[in-house]
Amino acid sequence: MKETDLFQPVKELLEELGYDIRSEVRDADIAAMKDGELIIVELKTSYNLKLIIQATKRQRLTENVYIAIPRPVYKKRFKRDFKDKEYLLKRLGLGLIFVAMDVENPYAAVVMDPCDFDMERSRVNSGKRKSRLLEEYRGRSANYNKGGSVRAKLITAYREKALSVAFIMKGSDSVTGSEIKKEGGPPDATNILYNNYYGWFEKLGRGTYRLSDEGQRALEEGIEILESIGLVKSK
Repeated sequence: MKETDLFQPVKELLEELGYDIRSEVRDADIAAMKDGELIIVELKTSYNLKLIIQATKRQRLTENVYIAIPRPVYKKRFKRDFKDKEYLLKRLGLGLIFVAMDVENPYAAVVMDPCDFDMERSRVNSGKRKSRLLEEYRGRSANYNKGGSVRAKLITAYREKALSVAFIMKGSDSVTGSEIKKEGGPPDATNILYNNYYGWFEKLGRGTYRLSDEGQRALEEGIEILESIGLVKSK
């Protein structure tokens, strides 16, 4: 597929919308006018950084800039990766046109018009995410992770609490969440035992648990965290 293959469907779309178009005008793939309004469309066979840079440069000339790309397959269209790409376009105030090239008679359709991004509204809508981030931040006793880590075991506030539970129950044949809380464990010790997210605990009976072999290994590997929490004295 070539970029020129996208031209005719986009041209027909713009003409149906009442625009008078010209192609390859001073580096713009398509320039169109209607009632004195200028729009620019950049054509690309794939969504890439070069396309985004080109489109943002065209915003120096008009606020009405679109990118036109082949319509992605249905499943890909709603995956997080593509939704993130759409978010970037919204953030930059760019419009999006899909060109259906997988049909007998290709056609184009406007998916998103250029618009001013409301950052304040975006922050308000993301209030819960911010609250969860701050809760996680405040729940950690120190910084153990390396920024940019991928597929690495991250030390979270929950992991710290689970380690403290494991440390308190170490050496006990049977323990309950209430007993752990009395020994200074986290308020949600009972839930941590019940959920057993890391597989560190073995259920013995109703509400009673003991440390598993996996939990014992976790304690040995998490000595630095236990020192930071204050459960183990630094050497």
